[in-house]
Amino acid sequence: MGQQLSCIIPHANDEDDNPIPDFIYEDEELQLQEAILSSFVHSNSAGETSGLRILCRVCTEEKAPEHMFRHKGCSHVFCQDCISKHVEAKVDENIIKVTCPDPTCLTELEPEICKSIIPSKVFDRWGNALCEAAVQEEQKIFCPYKNCLAFMLNDGEDPIREAECLSCRRLFCAQCKVPWHSEMECRDFQRPEARKRAREDMALIELAKNQNWMKCPNCKFFVERTEGCPHILCRCKFEFCYRCGSTWSPSHSGCQGIS
Repeated sequence: MGQQLSCIIPHANDEDDNPIPDFIYEDEELQLQEAILSSFVHSNSAGETSGLRILCRVCTEEKAPEHMFRHKGCSHVFCQDCISKHVEAKVDENIIKVTCPDPTCLTELEPEICKSIIPSKVFDRWGNALCEAAVQEEQKIFCPYKNCLAFMLNDGEDPIREAECLSCRRLFCAQCKVPWHSEMECRDFQRPEARKRAREDMALIELAKNQNWMKCPNCKFFVERTEGCPHILCRCKFEFCYRCGSTWSPSHSGCQGIS
């Protein structure tokens, strides 16, 4: 019959005149679990510890030592599944300093130590968040487009104004933290009335891009084609091709512009 060890230490008899305080039991239990886990780590034969079980204080299940996790900075032992879920939950909450699940312990877990038991996507997000936090605030640049928001780093000494997002490849102003305002200087854009108008214009440009609208080359008004051929007669009487934006002519055909 295999060796069976319980990590739950029985409470003292209620009739005992000198009951031992609970914290002593808890301390002894931690020492016992640490000893069991250490014996597994240093064991040369899996059979020597095949009957051992360690209690996880999160899920309250007893599991084999090879399914347990203990950080080098503290003596608390939890199962790998619970540690994985604990880390993922904290990363989802944008908490990058993940501590031991024990509420009384402030030991910080490290990504490299947890790498083998957490999903790769969680590991990458955790690592990226830690790198981002280590960067000085003035070096941080975020893409202003709401469907991107990519994080970038300005590792040069000079301030950046016109920038291209490395993820979505769209232009933006790194100083104003908005989509690129090509026809306006930053000092002008910062004026409340100009900023409001520019935001409205850029919102319209973004909408036009999403709806596949074309701007008339002559009057600069946006035109939407709902059906029919690409030959467009604008309200300014200018004729152009909706596919490529060039001036329309009787011989115009076969362009490879937008559809």
